[in-house]
Amino acid sequence: AAEISGEQNWRQQIVSVPEGTHSVVWAYEKDGTGSSGADRGWLDHVTILPADAGVYAGTYLGNIASSTGEVALYIRPNNKAVFLGYHPESGRGLSNFSFDVSDSGAFSFEVVNPDDMGTPYTVSGSVSGGVASGTVSGLGLSFTADLVSGGGQLVSYDGYYQNALTATTSGLVYLIVATDGQAYFFAEDGDYVEGFITSIDAEGNIALMTNQGFDYDLTVDPTTDIVAGSYTPPGGETSNIL
Repeated sequence: AAEISGEQNWRQQIVSVPEGTHSVVWAYEKDGTGSSGADRGWLDHVTILPADAGVYAGTYLGNIASSTGEVALYIRPNNKAVFLGYHPESGRGLSNFSFDVSDSGAFSFEVVNPDDMGTPYTVSGSVSGGVASGTVSGLGLSFTADLVSGGGQLVSYDGYYQNALTATTSGLVYLIVATDGQAYFFAEDGDYVEGFITSIDAEGNIALMTNQGFDYDLTVDPTTDIVAGSYTPPGGETSNIL
């Protein structure tokens, strides 16, 4: 049985259940002394999976080698994944919002090459031992990202979010949120693209000024997987994200 004692932040607990019919019970037990704290426990995000499923699931955050660029990989328990990355030196965004990670941990997907629409970049990599690594053909890049620990106070916000920049017809903003308070921000709209690792507070809010001078005030909603809020471009007017 898994057990948590004392005043703790949110943390992930994984319990293996053997074959057969079982009853799973969550219980809070009060000790005989002391009266501090909330005298209760909270439970969220319960997922029941086959024994061979979700072995790579989680949020991975890391860097592009020899670059100031950063990347994020979010793998769901069914091994469907989202990849977000930005290479500042070339101004290239690297994103794919639905691809498969194989049973062996391998993945590969194509990214539009704005300089040659007929020859896309290919992002190829693999996940092993809590590390995702790979390369980007055509740009000569490599990246490495580490699995973020399942514990932390933001377990309920962990996931992938997106929404539209309402002042344009094509602009979109995306977030991958980890349980430890880190989040990967990615936005694109025509020639504008940028992405980097930032932070999110305990209420699911992010306020940031980007490297390209955009001011964002964001809030994530884990019940809808939507990020909402507002943004102000350099020298422009504030618009909604919804």
